[in-house]
Amino acid sequence: MLPGITGSTLYSSSGGLRTPLWEQSPGAAWQLLVEGEQTIGQLVVPAHDPIDEVPHTPVRPQSLMPGFHGVYGMGRIAGYEYLLKSLARSLNLTAGNAFDDAPANLIAFPYDWRLSCRYNARQLKAVVDRKLQLWRIHSGEPGAKVILIAHSMGGLVARYYLEVTGDAEDRGDGQWRKCRALFSFGTPYRGSIDAVGYVANGYKKLFHDFTEMLRSCPSVYELMPVYRAINHNGTWKRPYDIDIPNATPGYLNAAKVFHDEIKAATAMHARDPDYAKDAYKTFPLVGVGQTTLQSANFSGSSLSTSWTVPESIDNLLAGGDGTVPRVSATPIELSEDQRETFLGERHGFLQSSATLLDDLFERVKQVQSRGLAEIQGGGQLRLNPIDLLLDDLYEPNEPIVIRARVGTMDPAHTLVADIQQVEGLQAGPPDRHFLAEGLDHYHEAKIEGLSPGRYTVTVGTDSGRLPRPTPVHGTFDVVGKVGW
Repeated sequence: MLPGITGSTLYSSSGGLRTPLWEQSPGAAWQLLVEGEQTIGQLVVPAHDPIDEVPHTPVRPQSLMPGFHGVYGMGRIAGYEYLLKSLARSLNLTAGNAFDDAPANLIAFPYDWRLSCRYNARQLKAVVDRKLQLWRIHSGEPGAKVILIAHSMGGLVARYYLEVTGDAEDRGDGQWRKCRALFSFGTPYRGSIDAVGYVANGYKKLFHDFTEMLRSCPSVYELMPVYRAINHNGTWKRPYDIDIPNATPGYLNAAKVFHDEIKAATAMHARDPDYAKDAYKTFPLVGVGQTTLQSANFSGSSLSTSWTVPESIDNLLAGGDGTVPRVSATPIELSEDQRETFLGERHGFLQSSATLLDDLFERVKQVQSRGLAEIQGGGQLRLNPIDLLLDDLYEPNEPIVIRARVGTMDPAHTLVADIQQVEGLQAGPPDRHFLAEGLDHYHEAKIEGLSPGRYTVTVGTDSGRLPRPTPVHGTFDVVGKVGW
């Protein structure tokens, strides 16, 4: 299991001491708000060449984030504890540690998400080589292969590992022979416009500023679109074709090389008869129906993000999961295969969706079954998704505004939001709020007087004819000086 960006805990090992820098614990959100500048400063990556160099940094990964995490405004992630426990229970797996020598067949792979995905792909290779061999011996199955389950940027790490990373750190061979399947939840194979905005315009939310840290991370540049998504004075261009304001020198080119390496290796492997016969299967799990940034406008001095779909993309393929555009969540070489599974859910909740996990479990069983000549591609769910707009951080006494809409609204349906405090002094059962008609076909509710804490939001319909839209989920924090 590979998490996405911000999905691994990080600590500093400087001076023989282990100091947590990025973790999840009671009160961690408030601690970051109070002591954020010092902690964030330690996460800044020293400038280096991401293609050939590894930066000198005392920061190390430790484990996967179990619950809600992420940089405020970059999309809150529901965490991976539910997914890992569900995998172990549903498939009768033996959980283990990525860094020891005990045999196990459910491995969580934490990595330093600040660094290039090519570096983390090499770290993944070391773990798979060791743990796969241990399991082959333990299980008596010398032909056992790895199945990779990746959320968001973890899919880019997996793809570079599978297609490019060689056995002697060379490029172009890949590790695909060791893999049976890759399942990706909302992986931005073709990039996300959000990353362009973070680099060009910075990112500051309330009490803390992540700008310097985000601009120093090679991984953020690897999340930029690989297609022409930037309107530069009337001409559509890729991020690599313009001078992105405030970009770290060399990082844009290194990101271009990263994606070019995957594309070239995949094309080379497609001509290999063994690859055509025995390659791993890729199953993209794609979030749709959520308002998602699609492009950017660049005048030469300033850059602004936009909801406008680039001219090369069919408007039927607009939207996404709120972070990753729909068109980006499918690998380029699978564009015409229609292998995706679609769900109207937000980016941070895809990996904890009961609907997608049911699909995942059955596919894992099927790719390992004997006697099938071919594993068929993904089915498509009947969709009428709920689009949810929600900020993820509120100050005390600031009204919480929830906006949602359904593509085809049945008059018999009423949109409702169930809000539940999950961390804080008043954690308890959910409160139900009905959404009233608002602007731009959205329905909305305004909630005031919430105490400091962390809340989950589930928006669905309370009645109406079947089939009803699948509920969509979100989370937000109300900050305050309390002991939570």
